[in-house]
Amino acid sequence: MGIQEIIVGIIVVLAVVYLIRYFYLQTKSHNCDDCGLMKMKKEGDIKKSKS
Repeated sequence: MGIQEIIVGIIVVLAVVYLIRYFYLQTKSHNCDDCGLMKMKKEGDIKKSKS
């Protein structure tokens, strides 16, 4: 194993860990408001309560 191979290996491992953490946080702190689904649901509820 050369020094370059070790460095590349470390970078790859860090990239994989970063991606896993990123996707984990995305799913954990998921805001439905960002999707617009909750917004549509809330607007529908408001229309129902008014009528």
